[in-house]
Amino acid sequence: MTPERPSFAGEVIVTRRAAGAFGIVLAGRDAQGGALGMALSGVAAPALAERLHDVSIEGPLAHDPTLRIVCREGVFAVPGARLHVHRDLSGRMRAVIPPRPVPLRKRAFWRIVLALAGSATGRAVLLRLRQR
Repeated sequence: MTPERPSFAGEVIVTRRAAGAFGIVLAGRDAQGGALGMALSGVAAPALAERLHDVSIEGPLAHDPTLRIVCREGVFAVPGARLHVHRDLSGRMRAVIPPRPVPLRKRAFWRIVLALAGSATGRAVLLRLRQR
């Protein structure tokens, strides 16, 4: 059983390159709004528009090694390609690893600097301190 492939929701930017490492690179957002990228390697890019909509990838099947790019604009066959999926996991990481608390001295320092920067006199003091 093959794992579920993520699909794009909305507009997808297509980058085409020569056959080789990454012949086709798709970049956009998934249904949850997270950044999603897919790269098809080892292929020459078929004639794709620079922007596609609601893209999903189908295949390969046991009897047919062709991947298909399915979107509103049509179905594009990509024979002999390998698919690489890249997701933005920063949101999940932030949920698992809590942020480190900022030390009190650092908070006090930046509060003072920003308060000084808010007035003309304070900016003059900061510029004098910087020139030393």
